[in-house]
Amino acid sequence: MASQCRQHLAVRTEPGRLAEELKCTPLFQALGDEGLDLLLPLLRERRYGAGETLFHEGDPVHWLFFLRAGAVKAYGLGDDGREHVLNILVAGDLFPHVGFEEQETYPATAQAIHDCETVLVSRRDVQELMLRHGEFALRYSSLLAEQLRDLQSRLRDLAGRDLQGRVALALLKLLEKENCRYRDSCLLGHRRIHLTHQEIAGMVGASREAVSRVLSGFRQDGCVASGPDGLVVVDRDKLLQTL
Repeated sequence: MASQCRQHLAVRTEPGRLAEELKCTPLFQALGDEGLDLLLPLLRERRYGAGETLFHEGDPVHWLFFLRAGAVKAYGLGDDGREHVLNILVAGDLFPHVGFEEQETYPATAQAIHDCETVLVSRRDVQELMLRHGEFALRYSSLLAEQLRDLQSRLRDLAGRDLQGRVALALLKLLEKENCRYRDSCLLGHRRIHLTHQEIAGMVGASREAVSRVLSGFRQDGCVASGPDGLVVVDRDKLLQTL
């Protein structure tokens, strides 16, 4: 119930602090101080509670999201109704990773894994920024290309691996991607994975039961352990050896 009370709340950060956060991202760095001064009044800040949907697959693209805190999963549904997790987005990520052409729609559904803080800018304002700031447009295009390469790389990495290898690879990729987010969650170098077995199953294209069996084997081997806040990777090197 507490999360429900926090859902979709509008917040307002002191403009100077928000500008400093945005300057840490390569995309908004391209605007420079003058461009950021123009952008700040156009931004909206929103908090989403755990489990709340930010947007649905197929909806018209109205907003670009910058994730300040929390984590979001982007997923689609297969013909069998099974959820397929396409990406895990963490603090510092911008999404969706699509162009901003007329009538474009969101390519996946985005749902908060736990409480999130976001900054939104409208599609029309992004288009205007692209017209006025050539470097911003170039960096946004580079971001889209980078995401496409990342997706292709993940597909190649998963192809031909057995389920144990796919689960191990998914956990290792999460650690690599979420290093900054988990900086305050580390315990003696251990890293926590705040995903359910079902969400991990959605990432590797398997059933929850099959993934649970693989994770049980990882626990027995000392690769991972279960904690109150999620799965804990206790031996990254040993997990690498399972690939």
